[in-house]
Amino acid sequence: MTQIHFLTKNPRGRHALRHLLSSPASGNVDDPDLVLDASVTRVVDAFTGAVTMANVEHHLGRPDRKRRVTITPPRSGDVLGRFCTMLRLLPARCELELPDGLTAPVLDPRVLMPATKMASMDEADALSLFLKATSQQSHLGTARLEPKEARLLGEALPDLVHNGLVHGSDSSCGVVACAALEADNREIQLVVSDLGTQVVPSGDALETLRDAWARSRAKMGTLFYLAERAKKSGLDVSLQIRTGNAAGRWRNHRWNAEQAEFTPGWTASVTLHR
Repeated sequence: MTQIHFLTKNPRGRHALRHLLSSPASGNVDDPDLVLDASVTRVVDAFTGAVTMANVEHHLGRPDRKRRVTITPPRSGDVLGRFCTMLRLLPARCELELPDGLTAPVLDPRVLMPATKMASMDEADALSLFLKATSQQSHLGTARLEPKEARLLGEALPDLVHNGLVHGSDSSCGVVACAALEADNREIQLVVSDLGTQVVPSGDALETLRDAWARSRAKMGTLFYLAERAKKSGLDVSLQIRTGNAAGRWRNHRWNAEQAEFTPGWTASVTLHR
C-alpha cells in the first residue's frame, strides 16, 4: 500500500530531474501512500526543492483523496536545515518526518523562495515581490543580491510561471517554483517546473526547443527578453530548459540545444553567475 522513492546523495541540477515521476523503489505507483526518502542526501539546490514538490503535488492530485505523502529529510547537518526550508510550504496530507530526537531545524536564509505551487499570476506576482525582498536581506552578507540582480530574478519568476500556466495547463503538479543560493558558491538559481504534455506531446523535443527559441527571438518572447535584460544589466546569466529528450542553454550570447536524458514536462531555470 506504500510506494517509496529514494533521493540520491547528490539530487541537484540535472541529477534532480531524474527523480521526476521516477518508478518507486518499492510499492506500486497506484498505492495511495508515498514516502520520499532523502535520508542519504548530502547536497540540495533549487532543482531539488522544485522536483520534490512537483512529485508531492502530482501524487496528491491524483483521484484518490486518501492519498498521503511522507518525506524523510536528510539526517543531520547543514543540508537538513536547507532541505526543510525548501519544503516548509508543504500542502495538506503531506508531512516532513524528522529523525528521532531532532527538533525543527533552523531556517536557511539562502533559500530565497521555498518550493511553491502557483495556481495564478496573482500568486506569481506576489511571490516575485517576496523574492526580491528575501534576496536582499542584510544577513545574507556578501551573498546578498545587488538590486539589479534581485530585479532580474523577480521579473523572471512571473514570466516563467506564465509560460507554465499557459502551455502546461494539463500539468499534474501545476507549476512549481523554487529559488536559492547555491550552498557552495554565490550563484543563484530560480527553477520553474511543470509536468504538462502539451508542448512536447510526442515527436522531437530537440526541434521543439529550437523552434521555441527562434519564436521567442522573433517575437521578443519570455526567453529572449530575459536574455536581453540580463545583457543590458551587465549580468552573467544562463537560461536552461529541459523537456523530453532535449536540453537547451543560453549563456554568453549563445543558444545551444542538444539531446539529453529524458525529462518529463518542462523545466526552465535561470542562474545568476557571480
